[in-house]
Amino acid sequence: MISRAADIAYASWQWKSKTSGILAENFEGNLFYDLLVTARRHLSVFQHHDGVTGTAKNDVVIDYAKKMLEAIQNCQKVIAAAANALSENPIKSQIPAYKNDEIYTFDNLPTKNVFDKIGKTITLFNSLPYDRRELICIIVPETIYGISSENNEGEIEQEIYPFFSLQNADFNFFANNFELCFIAKIPAFAFKTLKLVKKENPKIAKVSANFNVNLGSFKVETQSQSTDGNLNNQIELSNDQIKISVDSSKGYIRVSLECF
Repeated sequence: MISRAADIAYASWQWKSKTSGILAENFEGNLFYDLLVTARRHLSVFQHHDGVTGTAKNDVVIDYAKKMLEAIQNCQKVIAAAANALSENPIKSQIPAYKNDEIYTFDNLPTKNVFDKIGKTITLFNSLPYDRRELICIIVPETIYGISSENNEGEIEQEIYPFFSLQNADFNFFANNFELCFIAKIPAFAFKTLKLVKKENPKIAKVSANFNVNLGSFKVETQSQSTDGNLNNQIELSNDQIKISVDSSKGYIRVSLECF
């Protein structure tokens, strides 16, 4: 999927350069072509059955993982460069103009970057041939952060949640980070730019638990203890459309979703 996205972004960049009268040998994207080729080659390796199942020897699995990591990072660089080149005001700098949302390593789950500056722009890319309407979540350092459209398209549906992470079967809460989730509508084969803004009255998710829990600046509503031991140590996250119950010790969903 990411290699296809990189291919489409690169081809769009190439088309813009050609229609602007720039000769092929002067195309700035030529510097990124080798990254794209390497990514294609590495990702093609995973069509082999050992690459899919992970049943090879440890050294081979690690080599697969490193190849996949390089392929993902190459695609991210190509997409970021294309996004900058295709924007209305491209940034001319030796330092990459765009930073990716997720950070990948070959031996751990991906982690997310924290978006910590009001006024910073966020660029989304839809590499599919149809319009998409999806929930996007980013990490911010305070509950005052919000998302706004640069084209005055109206208020974007959004909400702030506490940020949890499941690491080594431990359920961790990060007091200094929050999850800002919003609904994004992106046309087919298009980039969409949004901006981080300061919200005077941000919409905060309601959190309730039937045990003592400290979620920093989040107000936690205390529930009465359940007579059913299986429902103790349970955290609920809810908004005006959905409610979800989570096991606080493991981070797993314990109760089915309830839609209103």
